[in-house]
Amino acid sequence: MSNKAAILDSDFIIKTSLTKNLQNSCFADVVLKLPYKFYCHEQNKIEVTDYTKLASKWLENNIKSKRILCISDLDILYFIKQSYQISQNFAVNFYSDWLKQSCDIFTKTFYETNYKKLETLKQKSEIITDKEFLCAVKSGDNTVGKNNNLGEIKDSLLAITLNQCFQMECINFCSDDNIARRSLLAFSLNNLFSIKCISYMGFYWLVKQKNLLTKDEATDYLCGWKNYCKSSGNFVYLQEFL
Repeated sequence: MSNKAAILDSDFIIKTSLTKNLQNSCFADVVLKLPYKFYCHEQNKIEVTDYTKLASKWLENNIKSKRILCISDLDILYFIKQSYQISQNFAVNFYSDWLKQSCDIFTKTFYETNYKKLETLKQKSEIITDKEFLCAVKSGDNTVGKNNNLGEIKDSLLAITLNQCFQMECINFCSDDNIARRSLLAFSLNNLFSIKCISYMGFYWLVKQKNLLTKDEATDYLCGWKNYCKSSGNFVYLQEFL
């Protein structure tokens, strides 16, 4: 099994699945040619489903075939318990600490503002049930709401978990959001392990380096991308393949 984990963000999945070449092949399928083990967080699945049927169908099919592993918050809690051989309550503390680290990537007060119920739950002396844990996490997620980097936060949480529990090298295939990418890079520089990130446009550079596509094939996908993406600023990358 590959020791490299590729974590697929909602925005990345949407853009690559919408990008088709002249043969109507999906650019997202090129991603899966990489020698990595592919993951997404359950939150990404929710966000992709909310956005487009084409992207959600692609993701659902690859989850069903186990090409992509969809990980929930409860899965993460179990990973922590199994890896460190600790109790449920200690695992909840680990989870909350890693979630806070993930929130801090974007805003230092984000965790304290939104996950108050999880912080309160940590103080419980009796055994914390799975239901109590999920309710506290869900409450925080709902407080965060849409369009507030929740998907990216859960991506980062998953990366921390895979690195710390299974010593996997993690690469986030992330949003083109410059703030999100800069925040991830800053986090990597200030911690003992790194979270590498590659955006949609950065992936064209990667396929070139890995010889996954010829110059003409990459250009074909880029031309297909122009039909779906509105941001003209990204077209500068086309020059690299012409």
